[in-house]
Amino acid sequence: MAENAWLNFHCETDKQTRIATFRLSGTTWELTEVAADPLPESGVVPGRIEMSGQFNTASGYAGCPGCGADNFVRCGGCGELNCWRRANTHHTCAKCGNHGKVQGSIQSLDAMEVA
Repeated sequence: MAENAWLNFHCETDKQTRIATFRLSGTTWELTEVAADPLPESGVVPGRIEMSGQFNTASGYAGCPGCGADNFVRCGGCGELNCWRRANTHHTCAKCGNHGKVQGSIQSLDAMEVA
């Protein structure tokens, strides 16, 4: 079974796309880090490998390198991951501009690659 996964990750503040690393811990996929360097537009690869289970941040997660946000959300419009501050009740997607109340939990994500 795969233990690591890499996904596109969008910063709500600086609008840059980076790579997020998730690691499987038991039955939970934990966000462990987001690359500091943004991807060039030509480097963005759409996710195509489904990951399912519970999703959370790892205890040592340092936050989004673009803005320091402490968590993440999946956009209800385009399905992409974005940084998000737990204290905020609403979110605007950095990729598609969809805006709404943050609610529910993530059940699955589409990774670029798993290993």
